[in-house]
Amino acid sequence: KAGGVMFFDVNEDVDWRDEELGKYSAVSEMHDTVVNAAGLSGMDKNNYVTVVLNNHILEFSKKLGLGIPFLDNNHRTMIPMRKLLESVGAEITWDNASKTVTAVKTFPATNEYPAGKNVTVKAAIGDSFITVNGMRVNMDTEAVMKDGRTYLPARAVLEAFGYDLSWSDASSTVYVKAK
Repeated sequence: KAGGVMFFDVNEDVDWRDEELGKYSAVSEMHDTVVNAAGLSGMDKNNYVTVVLNNHILEFSKKLGLGIPFLDNNHRTMIPMRKLLESVGAEITWDNASKTVTAVKTFPATNEYPAGKNVTVKAAIGDSFITVNGMRVNMDTEAVMKDGRTYLPARAVLEAFGYDLSWSDASSTVYVKAK
């Protein structure tokens, strides 16, 4: 029941002290993973999901108090909404009366959208759909509230904001990359 990590040659790793390259250090990523697991129960660790956004592990830990990603009963990755979407540049608002979260991301001007483009995603607790700029997008699981945090399935929301996702079953990791 032991586990561990072995580096063949840590001298080939990027310098973790380098402000730009250090975030890609294998040693730093291993350290962040251990820190994120601190304080989790055995069951929480078995159900923990790592989220890698544009080649960098997002920190979800008990000490931050922003929620912990998990797999729901449908084997869908449920991610705390605020942390994830603020990490991709969206602004979040919460309507307590309707239990609805709204995320808006503004994209810069392009040839296709000279004035820029806004994408608005809305999700209500208990619904098995989100709306993207007013259009309904069905999900195969529902938005939930857990420990005072709103959790949404990663794929539906991130694809709406232009991200590709892939899943590693071996490490319970979601890889998220901007298109």
